[in-house]
Amino acid sequence: MGRRETPAIAWGTPSAVVYGTALSATQLNATASFGGAEVPGSFVYTPGAGTVLTVGTHTLSTTFTPTDTTSYAGAAATVTMVVTNSVGAPTFTDDPLTATATTAKGVHITELRQAVATLRARSELDAITWTDASLVAGVTPVKAAHLTELRTALNEVYSRAGHTVPTYTHATITGGATVITVVDMSELRAAILAVW
Repeated sequence: MGRRETPAIAWGTPSAVVYGTALSATQLNATASFGGAEVPGSFVYTPGAGTVLTVGTHTLSTTFTPTDTTSYAGAAATVTMVVTNSVGAPTFTDDPLTATATTAKGVHITELRQAVATLRARSELDAITWTDASLVAGVTPVKAAHLTELRTALNEVYSRAGHTVPTYTHATITGGATVITVVDMSELRAAILAVW
């Protein structure tokens, strides 16, 4: 048996995609050649076509098996691909919150809920059923339960991503005993933006 040649794998770095885009031939498009001529064969990609990657930087790999295994050896290659957020970072009402000028409002809770729900969806976590699902300005007071639910829901996002969960000034929120302050809201905003 003679010497087998190793084909060169050409695989350009794929363009960044938005979260939710499944891998396809657009990204998984390597070719094999030797001496300027294409080498027929098959590619196996990891992760494979149809995979939806999380936000961040990922390494894609491929293994090439030539049709003519007498003349050619197999080959492998890797590329890096970036997955970005589908939407920009959230903006918040009354930003920045000021301890002496801003009171905690229902709109603040609603915005935090929307941001946490987006992060949970990206992390493939279940949706949350919120206490007082519809907050009415001037009618629904901001409650300890609202803050506790937000923290719990956000902590699950952190855990899923392998990050240390945030710490808060008021570590324990007790209904009827803890006054919800702009500090509590600001800390949640910062924790959301840190993983956005």
